[in-house]
Amino acid sequence: MSSHDDSLAGLDPAVRQFLQDWTRLDDPAVAERLLGPVILVGGAADAPPSTTALPSERFVAAVVGRQRAMADLSAPRLGRVDVVELGAARLVVTAHWHVAGPGGPLELVGDFLLERTAGPGLRALAYLPRTDVTTMVAAQAPVDDVVEEEPEVGDVRS
Repeated sequence: MSSHDDSLAGLDPAVRQFLQDWTRLDDPAVAERLLGPVILVGGAADAPPSTTALPSERFVAAVVGRQRAMADLSAPRLGRVDVVELGAARLVVTAHWHVAGPGGPLELVGDFLLERTAGPGLRALAYLPRTDVTTMVAAQAPVDDVVEEEPEVGDVRS
């Protein structure tokens, strides 16, 4: 097992390239290179245990939707990376990303099961997020006190 800090010095160039490209899944050429036709996706650590096989198009659509929903945040910055080689063909990569949230810094952690491709790159077989960025941001969001007006005569409220 190897571990790398924010400098990412000594990180396998294929792993570094994969992680840099991971934030660009909205580019169809990048998504095609990084994902096979199906990817296994696990639920976040704070969700009930589950793993789903998703067509890569559906996975990319969900990732792009999350990126749009989080567009007000800073771009994620890659931090520590842990790599476990599983023989010559596969490896598990744990990536720690840092994002400035509305209430302070957030650390997003995800695990990837990757396989080496015929070329110099890597392809994701499975993605297992340990954190749910949407929930984390919502927890940091300021609470707005909403004052409801009195209903007009005849208004119906549910």
